[in-house]
Amino acid sequence: TEKHISKKWKIMKVNSPIIMNNEKIGDIFIGYSLNQVYVKIAELKNNIAIVSFIIFIFGTVLVYIVGLFFTAPLSQMVKTVKRISSGDLTQRSPVTSNDEVGYLAQSFNEMVETIQNTNEELEVVNKELENRVQDRTSELEDALKSLQRENKTKEAAQLEIKNSLKEKEVLLKEIHHRVKNNLQIVSSLFFFQSKTISDPVMLDMFRDGQNRVKSMALIHEKLYQSDDLANIDFKEYVKKLTAFLFQSYGVDQSKIRFKNNVSNVQLGVDQAVPCGLIINELVSNSLKHGFKEKDTGIIKIDMGHDENNNLIMKVSDDGKGLPEGLDVQKSDSLGLRLVNNLSIQLNGKVEFFNNNGTSVKLTFEDPKYKMAS
Repeated sequence: TEKHISKKWKIMKVNSPIIMNNEKIGDIFIGYSLNQVYVKIAELKNNIAIVSFIIFIFGTVLVYIVGLFFTAPLSQMVKTVKRISSGDLTQRSPVTSNDEVGYLAQSFNEMVETIQNTNEELEVVNKELENRVQDRTSELEDALKSLQRENKTKEAAQLEIKNSLKEKEVLLKEIHHRVKNNLQIVSSLFFFQSKTISDPVMLDMFRDGQNRVKSMALIHEKLYQSDDLANIDFKEYVKKLTAFLFQSYGVDQSKIRFKNNVSNVQLGVDQAVPCGLIINELVSNSLKHGFKEKDTGIIKIDMGHDENNNLIMKVSDDGKGLPEGLDVQKSDSLGLRLVNNLSIQLNGKVEFFNNNGTSVKLTFEDPKYKMAS
């Protein structure tokens, strides 16, 4: 039976039932004994233990030999390196053999020797450099003291110049202020004188004169109020001038509107005064004559630089336009003659256009770009 066989042998076994006429009549067992296998395994364990012991003994001996001939010299070399790295360049590694380790120790000693010699040379050079630096430092200290004396002299001179400039700025502001006040007085005289005049033509002439004086007074007022005494923010100036003109002619600004398209333009007095007078004449003409047949309209002022850095100023309206056949160059109008003469003063070119209203274009050089070129 299976139980009997298992007790007798350590076996590998398989079994299968025996069936006849669809009835199980018993079981058949086939087995193989493993006793020999276990015996071989036991022998192999003993052999492995013996070989492992032999390898251990051999490795121990080998490590001792390596330590004796290789590790010990290298350890000694490491100790020497540590002492050298601490600053003691007199240390040398002992040469105990003629093999690669001995060659390495000898090469190491030669390298340390070279470093020691180089350090000695560097010490000599350093001492020489220190002496030179001390000499140079002494020279620089003398030069610095000289510069300090010169700087004190320059600072005193600059302070004197600064105070002088401040006095001149104050004086120049006071001049602009007085010029503005005097022009205001002249404008007021025009105003009070006009109160005694009943002739419409004469009254119109007085008012034109008053507006011209006022346009110049505004220039000096802007300069007096500005920190920059050389240049005027022309956009702001145009805004104040047109507001004054609209008020002077009693214009209803809900009907006649103004568009200020002046870019960021800075003008000196020599350009600002003629440009202001030209704007005064052209805007006054638009307000007086341009909208007699219209209740509403727009007056525009455009100003900026073209591709050649020339200044372009354009004053236009959508009023009735210039009279047919009018020769601007030969006109008896004082205002038009002023515009032509002032454009010549600016070394510029003035053009008149009659297209859905009046448009006047003035082109002249910007002095800033002219000086730069």
